[in-house]
Amino acid sequence: MNKSIFMFAVVGLSLAGCASFDQDMVNSNEEIHRCNQAGIGLLGARLATTTRDTCVSSLEQLGYLKAQSRGSTGLVLGASERSVIQTAPVVLSVAENSPAARAGAKAGDLVLKVNGEPVLDVNLARRLLFGVAGEPVIVEIQRGFITTAYTLQRESADMAQAQLAIAKETGAGSSPD
Repeated sequence: MNKSIFMFAVVGLSLAGCASFDQDMVNSNEEIHRCNQAGIGLLGARLATTTRDTCVSSLEQLGYLKAQSRGSTGLVLGASERSVIQTAPVVLSVAENSPAARAGAKAGDLVLKVNGEPVLDVNLARRLLFGVAGEPVIVEIQRGFITTAYTLQRESADMAQAQLAIAKETGAGSSPD
C-alpha cells in the first residue's frame, strides 16, 4: 500500500506543476515582442514550449532577433538636414566606448553604405546595421570630402542596452544600431 501511495505521488507531481517560458524578441526598429507561454503539468509545459518556439521561429522569419543576441555598433542615426538633395543618414551621436567610437566615427558623419549597400534613408541604414552580437558590419562613412570604410564588430545586447539608456538620457534620438 505504501508503494501505491508513493507511485501515485510521483505520477501526480510529474503531471502537476506550472511552467512558464519567455523569450524577448527585438527588430531593427527596437520593437520588442515577448513570446510567452505557460503550461500546467507535463503536457502543458510541453505545449507551452512548442508554442513559444513557434512564436520565436515566426518572428525570426520577420527579421526579429532574440534580445540577448542583438548586437550594436554604437551609432545613433537620424535624417540628414544638410540639404534637400542629401539623403544619407547622419550620425547624431556615437556611444562612448562602442565599436563605432573606437573606430573613429563622430557625430555629423554621413553613412553612405552598409555592407556595400548604399543607404538613402535612416530606416534602411538601421535595418542593415541591425544584427547579431559578434558579427562584423562594414560601414562607409563620409566626413567632409573624405570617405572611410570601418569594419565594426557588433557588441552584446547588454552593451547595446547601456548605449540605448545613454542615448535616451541625452536625447540623442533613436537607439544605437
